[in-house]
Amino acid sequence: MKKNNMPLNLRERINSRISLLCSVIVLVLLVLVMHQMDYTLIRKPQKEAAEAAALKEQQDKIKAETPVISTASVIAVGDNLYHSKLYESGENDSGIWNYDHIYTHVLDQIQAADVAMIDQETVFAPSHDAVSTYPSFATPQEVGDAIIKAGFDVVESATNHADDYGYDYLKSTLDFWSQLSGYSCTWHPRHPGRCRHCQSKRSEWY
Repeated sequence: MKKNNMPLNLRERINSRISLLCSVIVLVLLVLVMHQMDYTLIRKPQKEAAEAAALKEQQDKIKAETPVISTASVIAVGDNLYHSKLYESGENDSGIWNYDHIYTHVLDQIQAADVAMIDQETVFAPSHDAVSTYPSFATPQEVGDAIIKAGFDVVESATNHADDYGYDYLKSTLDFWSQLSGYSCTWHPRHPGRCRHCQSKRSEWY
């Protein structure tokens, strides 16, 4: 015998609609959660990676187009020319002369520079007895020692006083620079007082 479908009562109809509504809400929430997970785990990292790559590319381009600027500090001193009062200030009865005190108050500036240059205006005397002042100069060799100790890197000697006493004093000056450990200098015979070739750990003589 065929059974007839029984109509739902009011409570059952309400429960059925509530169940449907809950199912729809759960489905919507699942869609939202999946969408958020997709953004958080996939699309957002991809977007951030793309933005980071674009930023790096832009920075690399700017860096490549920006010229590299290198700087150096240079100090140039001159003329290092000793008159009688100056060289007498370094004399000592023991025979040991010293001129370090001449540069004491400028040591910080000299040693702070990347390149420190000085114009050694006069040639060096071969002995203390040969020291001479105005108008023809021959400076104590201890002045050269003080120059090096002060921290000068480049010594220039091609001046109008380079030939005050001729070849012998030029040779004496050349020998002074050449005998220092780690220094070498070749005198240019056509240009007294100027080196043809200098190789040095610290100082050059021109």
